[in-house]
Amino acid sequence: MRGKAAPNDSLPDLHAAILTGRPVPACELNPELHSSFQAILDRALEKDRGARYQTAEEMVSDLRRLHEPSRPASTGAAVKSQTGRRKRPGKYVWAILFAALLLLPVATAVTWYYRHRREASRLTDKDMIVLADFANSTGDPIFDDTLRQATTLALRQSPFLRIVSDQDVRSTLKLMSPAHPTLP
Repeated sequence: MRGKAAPNDSLPDLHAAILTGRPVPACELNPELHSSFQAILDRALEKDRGARYQTAEEMVSDLRRLHEPSRPASTGAAVKSQTGRRKRPGKYVWAILFAALLLLPVATAVTWYYRHRREASRLTDKDMIVLADFANSTGDPIFDDTLRQATTLALRQSPFLRIVSDQDVRSTLKLMSPAHPTLP
């Protein structure tokens, strides 16, 4: 990915780079590649689902046109040459086709996985949060209860969170600890 994720970056940085970043053009990594092949790769890796190849047949057709630009694409596996003999596609074309066919399902699976995870992590109006006491390490007594009160007021403004009351927390802790029936 261009400038987005390095080998030492965290997993969220890598995920963001996959979902939003543009890959380094293959022509920069291998200058011998044809620019038409770069266009095929760009379309296969397009972030917008509608702009990507919709079928493998579309990609195969473009790859065939790349391999033999002067002839129209054929529907068979082998192409007839001008002498009438059947000519098999070269190893280069098969390698490209194989890589492209592997890349499409992987890209689809990765896209589905990250979209699914993003939807699963959205907040709803039924989500609850337990707000614990803050430890005042500043030494200033004014911050003893102020931080908790300010945080409570700010979180209560959200329509997606419900703060569990202190009374509910105490009663739950009593249920969880039968050895200590008199918790504060």
